[in-house]
Amino acid sequence: MLAVPTSAIAAVESFERFEALATANYTVTESCPDGSTAMKFITVIGGHEEESESGVNTLDSDFLTVLIRGFDCDGGFVSDFGTGSAEFAFSPSEDRERHRHV
Repeated sequence: MLAVPTSAIAAVESFERFEALATANYTVTESCPDGSTAMKFITVIGGHEEESESGVNTLDSDFLTVLIRGFDCDGGFVSDFGTGSAEFAFSPSEDRERHRHV
């Protein structure tokens, strides 16, 4: 029988990550001076991220990203985005709570 000293028994470490995302898509039609129209597609992504190691919270952040794609009135391609911190609210689902205890 092999005896292991209690000092050799390591504490159990864990890592948990949770992310919630919400996406909204919009189409914007711009009236151009020559009577034509230019179309742009807008995507808004809001989210929340959490991480913890061995029960200690290491990340808790909310963010917002906006993407713009399409064409301007001169026929030029438009592709732009912005991202940053924001307030994001969500309701935890039963599924999240179930996975949290696995």
